[in-house]
Amino acid sequence: MSRNNPNLLQDPRIRAVVKENLYKGMLVRAITVPLLTILFWYQTVVWPKPALLIISLLAWGLNSVLYFALHVYHRRQPFDKRQLPAESQRYIQLLVWNCWLDSLFLGFVALFLIEAKPDWEIMVVVGTTMYMFSAFIKNMAHPTAARLLPALVYLPMTISFLLKTDSAHLIIAMYFMISTLSMAIYGVNASSAILLPIKQRFELEELTVKLNNERERADAANAAKSNFFTAASHDARQPLQVISLLFQSLQKSSKISSQDKTIIDKIDVNLKTIRNLFDRVLDISRIDSGNIEPHMQAVQLQTMFDKFDAQFGELAASKGLWLRFVPTTAWVEQDPELLDRILSNLIHNAIKYTQTGGVWVAWRAARGRIEVRDTGLGISAKHQLTIFDEFAQINNPARNNEAGLGLGLSIVKRLADLTQTQIGLLSKLNHGSTFWLRLNKIQKTRPETANTTNDFIQKKYIAKNAPLSNLHLLYVEDEPQIRELFSSLLEAAGAVVYVCADVDDAKRYIDNQHLIDLVLTDYRLGESGTGVDIVQYARNQYRINKDKVNVNDNDNDNDTLPAIILTGDTAVKDLQSIQQLPHCTLLHKPLDFDRLVAELQAAAQFS
Repeated sequence: MSRNNPNLLQDPRIRAVVKENLYKGMLVRAITVPLLTILFWYQTVVWPKPALLIISLLAWGLNSVLYFALHVYHRRQPFDKRQLPAESQRYIQLLVWNCWLDSLFLGFVALFLIEAKPDWEIMVVVGTTMYMFSAFIKNMAHPTAARLLPALVYLPMTISFLLKTDSAHLIIAMYFMISTLSMAIYGVNASSAILLPIKQRFELEELTVKLNNERERADAANAAKSNFFTAASHDARQPLQVISLLFQSLQKSSKISSQDKTIIDKIDVNLKTIRNLFDRVLDISRIDSGNIEPHMQAVQLQTMFDKFDAQFGELAASKGLWLRFVPTTAWVEQDPELLDRILSNLIHNAIKYTQTGGVWVAWRAARGRIEVRDTGLGISAKHQLTIFDEFAQINNPARNNEAGLGLGLSIVKRLADLTQTQIGLLSKLNHGSTFWLRLNKIQKTRPETANTTNDFIQKKYIAKNAPLSNLHLLYVEDEPQIRELFSSLLEAAGAVVYVCADVDDAKRYIDNQHLIDLVLTDYRLGESGTGVDIVQYARNQYRINKDKVNVNDNDNDNDTLPAIILTGDTAVKDLQSIQQLPHCTLLHKPLDFDRLVAELQAAAQFS
């Protein structure tokens, strides 16, 4: 270990730290030595004798004055300057030489004090040893200085005691030599123990800087990837939306042969697969980017079970399966929307991968968790380790799109982590599976008001022929094809559609005091602005326009104009502000027109 010390001090950073530590606490010696010099002079000197003691005391005291001057000079220098490698080396050398001289002069002072005052011998030996130990400890960070200090202090007295014939002085001399040797060895090892942590600290700082640089590069690469993915996704969603609308128009045509219908059905399956892929990837992107914030509240499980029964009952029956929900009065604390998405994924998967038997869903009060059991294929222990990974599919080696994309359980796991909900799996191959969620049960006696928007979205159209009858709709879209197709379909559904191509066009329409029931707008509208600008502008004018035409609105206390914003972006910059707007829904393209109609019907209830 001693061999490493010189190398460690060659590092200018370590040397600068050692120098600063050595220059701390210098006032103690600068005060102690002059006081001892004066005391010894007063007790022993009768001018001009003893001459050697006088010379030793003067040299010791003068060296202490130089020591204090060095301390003052060092402190008066700018910190950056005295930390330079060359300056640090010079200050250390000056300090080490001063300490060596201090030790040597102290050794001679002790020797001549004993000669002048023989009855002081024991006091001088003990005092000198204590002083030497304190100096040794203070300079221990410098291996060379610490190694020589004991030898320089003890050398004059050791030689003098060895020349004496009595055994007492010989024993003390042997003690001095043994102490000098052991402390020289210990000093080097102790120096390594001090210097190595300093070196490791700098190495840790270097690693931290490198890690931060790598993280910044990774973040920059991830941001570039996200920006590219966002732009690519937007560009891909726009033509896909056009294809989807054209296809739905084709479906409504009455001039379709049976052969064409078979082809159309296959196109329909593939379009749904592509839409599902975009939606799943979007969900993962939103979760990972932190754009989804859970809002914990009381949730009545029975209400949710009833909804799932209506939602999945027909699907289960079409496969000849039973679907059972155990009645419960339990309330839990959870985000209702996120819990809905988690359980929807689990129940849908259970039905999809079960061929005989059925699916059983229940709240297990004793275990404090919801369990979704099926009598399906089961999952082997090997596959249970990866079942929550993206694109993990056990029984679909050929990657058949109709069997799903392998993203559902990945989203379930992310949503569970987002709400700090423990999720688990119990399964055995060919013996079915049980997925469970551990939830916090709460006491609740009064049911909460159901989410009106979600209820309307889950229902089918109230009217088949004109579901949007008499709905006055401001529609803003900068893409001509999408604008033409959507407006045609909306009008066919019974809506009165006012079509605008950009923000300025929409503002002019609003300023003409036309009354509208709802705003439907794309998010990106070129350089003129965004859909958020239109929604806010329309809402500012909404109350004024209503008053000017003397519309009787006494039965409706809600003066907020409902709005739906469409986007092809996977990461919308104003997503959080959009979510905070009352009665404003953000929908992602490609969008099935039937779902848009349901969303418009739900939003129209607030107008």
